[in-house]
Amino acid sequence: MNPSAPKRASVVSTLPSSDVGTVVLHWVAAIAVVTSLVTGIRISADALDAVVSKWMEPILPQGEIWSVDIWAGLALFGTSTTYLIYMATSGLSARISARRLSPLRMRAPAKLRWLSVNVLLHWLLYALVVALTITGVLLYLGFGGWAVTVHLAAAFGTLAYTLAHMIAHFGYGGWRQWLRIFRPAPLAPSVGQRSRYPLLIASLVAVPTAVAIAALDYESGDELLVQTTADLPAIDGIADDVAWRSARPVRIRTSQVRPLG
Repeated sequence: MNPSAPKRASVVSTLPSSDVGTVVLHWVAAIAVVTSLVTGIRISADALDAVVSKWMEPILPQGEIWSVDIWAGLALFGTSTTYLIYMATSGLSARISARRLSPLRMRAPAKLRWLSVNVLLHWLLYALVVALTITGVLLYLGFGGWAVTVHLAAAFGTLAYTLAHMIAHFGYGGWRQWLRIFRPAPLAPSVGQRSRYPLLIASLVAVPTAVAIAALDYESGDELLVQTTADLPAIDGIADDVAWRSARPVRIRTSQVRPLG
């Protein structure tokens, strides 16, 4: 008999876990956040005055990443909406209640204060997601100016949030708190639970909306057709060749354009 076996079993049994819905939504949101950040920062690296993103450009994805960034943003918004509905239907809304912020205003044990910090960060993330969504839609429609500035600030704010989120959870429960997101468990019944399948209900509301928007974006994309010609033009700065005269003009709306000379 191995005398250490009962001890190991006891340690495993005392490790905290989290409900399946939270685990699933957490990792979907995490993937969406990372994808949105790396593609968004890569896009911002093309700005003439980019500094941080330009420095990070060599390690960021290349190619056609606009669509990936849009889909990742939709996934993040859809997951956030799904989580709110999940909280309301699963009876877990008290987990993110504003009442849990009260220990920050009084002398309270460190664990309670870290719990309050986690709740505060949770709502901060929603504020960042809303800011990213609104400014992202404006950028999609062709606006620039302050929308670019706010969108970039919210993106780097999300990057900082990720680090703060990990620190706050470690402060609340140490490495065991980190491990709970890797240990899914069935949702425990509660008085406030409104559905036996809260994750399914939440997904049926939010996911089709995000998918429909992504499909609309895919189907409504503009196409730029490049025509071939047998009459090669002379590159002499004079547009009097047959190829230039027969070419159809293409107009593209841009914003924040600076002279390239």
